[in-house]
Amino acid sequence: LALTDISAIGAKGLVVDVQSLLDILEILVDLDALDYLDTEDFVFTGKTEAIVSILETVQNLNYLQDKSQALVELAFYMLDIDVDASEIRLQDELGLIITIVQEALNALERHEFSSLSDVMNFADREFVIDDYVTEENLSAIINILDALTDSKLIKLAFRPLYDKFVSPMLDGMDQFIQDLANLDGLSDDALFEDLDAIVEVIRQLQAFDAIGIYKGEDINFANSEPVKGIFAKLFSLNYLTVKGQTIVDLLETIIGEQGIDLSLFDVD
Repeated sequence: LALTDISAIGAKGLVVDVQSLLDILEILVDLDALDYLDTEDFVFTGKTEAIVSILETVQNLNYLQDKSQALVELAFYMLDIDVDASEIRLQDELGLIITIVQEALNALERHEFSSLSDVMNFADREFVIDDYVTEENLSAIINILDALTDSKLIKLAFRPLYDKFVSPMLDGMDQFIQDLANLDGLSDDALFEDLDAIVEVIRQLQAFDAIGIYKGEDINFANSEPVKGIFAKLFSLNYLTVKGQTIVDLLETIIGEQGIDLSLFDVD
C-alpha cells in the first residue's frame, strides 16, 4: 500500500516525524486540548500561536512528501467518492489552512469569542452588526477567500461534495431555490472565476472605503475607479450569465403585484 511505504523518507525521516508527533502531543497537553474530551469545550483565547505551531509541524512532516495523493484519495474513498488527487500537495494546502485558521482565530478573539461553546452559542449573543463591520474583519475575509481560491483541494472537492451532500438536500425545497442552487451549466472553472471576482469586489469595496462610508464618513466621489471595478466584476459573473433569467423570474414573482413588469428587461 502506498500509505505504508516509507522508503522515500527512510528510517531517519521517520524518526524525525515521530519526534514531531510527540512535540504536537506536548503542545496539545499544554493547550488543555485533551480536556475537550471530558468538558466538550475548548478555550482558544491566546492559543493561536500554539495552534498554528501544530499545523506547521504537520505541514513539515517528511511522511507527507509523497503521500498527498494517497491520503486525499483515501479520504474521499471513505466518503464513497472517486477523485484524482495527483495535483494535490498537502504541504501547500496546509499553508493555506494556516492562513485561514490564523485569520479566523484572530477575528474570534477580536469579538470576545473565547471558546468553542461561545461560537456554537452565537445565536444567544446580542448581535450588533456595527461591531463586526470593521477594516480588520474585511481584510480577514479577503485573506480567507484568497486562500480558498488558491486551494487545489477545494477545487477538487467542491463539485463531488456538492453533488453528494448538498444537492439531495434541495429536494423538497421551493422550486426557485432549487433553480438557483442547481449548478448545471456552470463548470468548476466558471465557479471559481466567480469566487475570484467576488474577492476582487470586496477588495474594491475596501479601496472605496466602504467601511468608513458605512460608519458615516464622507464619500470621496473622485475615487470612482473602485466603483467601476465593482460593477465590471459583478456583471462578469458566470453565475449571472447562466441564472440571469431565473433571477429575473424570481424578482418578477416577488414584486409583480406592484405592477412592475421585469420581463421588459433583457438579461441576455
